[in-house]
Amino acid sequence: YISINPRNQGGLFMDYLFGAEKFEAVNGAVYRSWLFPGRSEKFIPVSTDAFRKADLNRIVMVKGRDPLAGEVLFVDMLVLKHMPSFVVYGQLAWLIAWFLLMAIGSLMCVISGVQTIVSGKSKTFLLCLYPTLTTVMFGILVVLLLTGYADTDAFLAKPGPLSISILFVSLLIPITVVNSLIAAYRARKKSINKIIFALSAGLSLLHFVVRIYFIWFEVIPLATWA
Repeated sequence: YISINPRNQGGLFMDYLFGAEKFEAVNGAVYRSWLFPGRSEKFIPVSTDAFRKADLNRIVMVKGRDPLAGEVLFVDMLVLKHMPSFVVYGQLAWLIAWFLLMAIGSLMCVISGVQTIVSGKSKTFLLCLYPTLTTVMFGILVVLLLTGYADTDAFLAKPGPLSISILFVSLLIPITVVNSLIAAYRARKKSINKIIFALSAGLSLLHFVVRIYFIWFEVIPLATWA
């Protein structure tokens, strides 16, 4: 389950990635926890739609229906809607794969760059370079966002050096993504290391998926004053 229309929200995509909660029925009780094993809360059913905490004698969770979200849970000060588990765990899986491939891709780019400087040529340099440039762009975007995190609403609400820089970097990302995919396509029949090709092409594809994901949640481009 994920929260809908919370009072305070940093980013909807962050809720989808890290804000999901698991509700599990076990032996007549309902347990609330995060996605992975850890601390959990126990709820005892009072009726088919109402539940109390195991250590309290009052109702703290109610099952209801939202006209837009459908069946929801009202618990604490949150309204939670159901989200398929394969979507939640799938998002986390590709996020982990993305970070892992970014680290590997950056290392391959450095090695390929050194090889190019030493020998004067490298068949894999451009193949590794463009995905790494996208990684750098994402890194710069995160740094810029963290720079103004203390007063996010103020610096994103109007044009300024920081907000315009964020917009500019967010618009550069698709250029490097497209170049990554083109480089991978052109290298598909070249006599290069298949593992390097697979890792670089995989990273390019994941960059593309992440780009679409951020566009879907209106994270990129970041022109909030428009």
